Amino acid sequence: MDSLKFLLAREKKTRQTNTIEQALSESSCIAIEKISGFLNLDKKVALIQPDILIMELGHPTPSTLDSIRIINTEYPIPVIIFAEEQAHSSNIDSVIDAGVSAYVVDGLQASRIRTIVEIAIARFQQNLHLRTELELTKNQLLNRKVIAKAKGILMSSKGISEQDAYRTLQKLSMDRNIPLSEMAKNILCMAEILTLN
Repeated sequence: MDSLKFLLAREKKTRQTNTIEQALSESSCIAIEKISGFLNLDKKVALIQPDILIMELGHPTPSTLDSIRIINTEYPIPVIIFAEEQAHSSNIDSVIDAGVSAYVVDGLQASRIRTIVEIAIARFQQNLHLRTELELTKNQLLNRKVIAKAKGILMSSKGISEQDAYRTLQKLSMDRNIPLSEMAKNILCMAEILTLN
């Protein structure tokens, strides 16, 4: 937990407040910003730019979870919730879907906080890696579809084989010094323009 900046957001002081603050302040390598309330939380996170967001609340509400979703989209960081009340079991999925890295309910001990934070960071990084891989895979599949369509256009317009269409696409890509998928998109756009009435 070296050189981390924490944003501690709370609705109100709870039984856990002193425990959380004490555990965090014991490390001299941690900076702590405190804010009250969750209104415009995403904007506050963007402004403060913490490494970790810790939220202390009674229980997560739909608007709080919406704020966490926005944060995870625009400024992804580990989010830890310390709640006084257990969310209804049907809401646990919503907590996870919002991108909460750790969700701890009551009974908190100062000695556990460091471990909770470390696990939340590790879980967040694992999820971020999986999301990045998924996005890369989606882009690769999309590029393959675009390239396949472009080959189809070249095959039908020039009366050539699929292999020759691919070679033509590669040559055009190299001659213009642009990625193959970008050249394929250009061919699709040109074909669309030429078929307009």
